[in-house]
Amino acid sequence: GGHAAGGVEGPAGENPAWLDEPLVAVPDTVPDALDALRGVVAAAKEWTGTVALFPRWAGDAGRSPLVSLTLAAEEPDAAAEVTPVVHLAGPLADPEVLAALAEAFGPGGSVGVVGHDTKELMRALLPLGVDITTLTMDTAVCAYLLDPSTDGYRLGDLAARYLGVTVDDGTGGKGQGVLLLDDSPGSGGADERLDEGIMSAVRLALVLARLRPQLSEALAGVAEDALYVDIEQPLVRVLARMEVVGIRVDRDVLSTIAAALADECGTLEATMHELAGGSFNVNSVPQLREVLYERLGLTPVRKTKTGFSTDARTLELLRGQHPIVDTLLRYREVEKLRSTYGESLAAEVGQDGRIHATFRQTVARTGRLSSDRPNLHNIPVRTEEGRRFREAFVPTAGRQLLVADYDQVELRAIAHLSGD
Repeated sequence: GGHAAGGVEGPAGENPAWLDEPLVAVPDTVPDALDALRGVVAAAKEWTGTVALFPRWAGDAGRSPLVSLTLAAEEPDAAAEVTPVVHLAGPLADPEVLAALAEAFGPGGSVGVVGHDTKELMRALLPLGVDITTLTMDTAVCAYLLDPSTDGYRLGDLAARYLGVTVDDGTGGKGQGVLLLDDSPGSGGADERLDEGIMSAVRLALVLARLRPQLSEALAGVAEDALYVDIEQPLVRVLARMEVVGIRVDRDVLSTIAAALADECGTLEATMHELAGGSFNVNSVPQLREVLYERLGLTPVRKTKTGFSTDARTLELLRGQHPIVDTLLRYREVEKLRSTYGESLAAEVGQDGRIHATFRQTVARTGRLSSDRPNLHNIPVRTEEGRRFREAFVPTAGRQLLVADYDQVELRAIAHLSGD
């Protein structure tokens, strides 16, 4: 399996032949997968030394099992009509196949990698023994540097903008493809059509295999090529390794803090019921409105479309009119800490006792990192209760945690630009 066969003749579409009529090997045994991999690596070494990798996931990228990995050798000739592609699914989990990937793309590997959001692929492969060290380009990071103001960097958008082709980077598009399998029972041979999911992955790998020259030129055009090569590209693997290692959390400290906050919430809620002369749902805006403005007769200061406001700004203005206001403000502060940090942090602690957050380098317009699941950037420091959450993060034995922050970085940047 995995040997080349001719393309299928079909009606001319809007996309070029290399995209609509690809040569695809879909090996279903380990020996065939190894043969196909060797073929792609050999082609890459003969051409530009680079392979495009496009993963598919069972769920969230980087956090769920890899369903497939599609490989396409980077095409040196923009006019070439056929680029061979390998789509690995079943054999992908085999140790021999993983070892072959590690040999090509890991330490000492001689084949470069082009990917889109490659960090997620690195995160998934690292625990399987594949440490991609040969990243040549991450097209999502390049797109972010070229325009940090947009919300997302879709491969389909880059394909349209830089290659003038249309691909479906979501559910998969209709198209032709030659499926290369062993001539074994049940195999459809070279005329079997690929299903849309595979076809979509194949097309996206083919797009990745042709984007690098255009994006390199675009980065050089805005003098961001050095920033990309020296800082952003090496950072991709650093972040992937950080995510895999995670940060250790003391569950006991976390649950003690969460329990104390829950107790305080209960006490504050009981106090408010007493002050209001009866029980009500503290988190219900209509009920709170009725208690504050009708039952207790506080003077409203702001009105919204649905009635008098009960937001934090309004409550601050109501301070002093009734003791319930101070209690309510304190309740909201404690409840936010309990739900946002007490619950969400505990929910993200893995079986290894560590939190494996996701770090994103293509979100903040300022160039800073952001993080989610959980957001490690907004663990509170201004209140005593907030600072207690930081005690739950503990270093591995023999290590220390270093806390670092920019010192007035915006002011320094402005002063540099203005010459003050």
